Amino acid sequence: MIFTTALTLSLMAGFQQTEWGMSPIQVIHAQNIAQSNREWDAETQTLYVSDTIADFESALLYEFIDSHLYKITVIFQRTHSNKNLFIDDYARMGEKLQKVYGEKNIDVDWKNSLYHKTPEHYGMAIAVGHLTLRKTWHRGDTMINHVLAGDNMEITHGIVYTSKKFLLRKKSKEDVQLKEEL
Repeated sequence: MIFTTALTLSLMAGFQQTEWGMSPIQVIHAQNIAQSNREWDAETQTLYVSDTIADFESALLYEFIDSHLYKITVIFQRTHSNKNLFIDDYARMGEKLQKVYGEKNIDVDWKNSLYHKTPEHYGMAIAVGHLTLRKTWHRGDTMINHVLAGDNMEITHGIVYTSKKFLLRKKSKEDVQLKEEL
């Protein structure tokens, strides 16, 4: 897969050849996803797909509300014994994303300053949940978040594409469900 194709985004598009509001079947056909590379969870309305994005083995989660695509999460599945190498991966992917979406500063969120003054331990700070790195772009109806976060010694590196319009619909539906439960 060519990286520039993988990150192509129009004002209506979600990711690659998808558009917000597509049904699961439309996404499967648009992405030409083989049966062996996908799994459908009807309860959560999530299509799980294994793929390679920008030379990173990845898990893709296509999330739907009322059978309409509203969110795509790309989780890079690299492992490193040296936690600082995740920061290197994040920086490399960030450079690629900036070529597509433009310059953005990294939002640095320190929840605990234990490792704040020791950059050689920033990977550990991320792994234990003390530090989160994030870049956010807004393009038309799409919000793009590039995130490096962790908890319990597990680091997650990914990109989340979200339709603003359908996200509002999902939140409204959740509010109605909450009122019904209470």
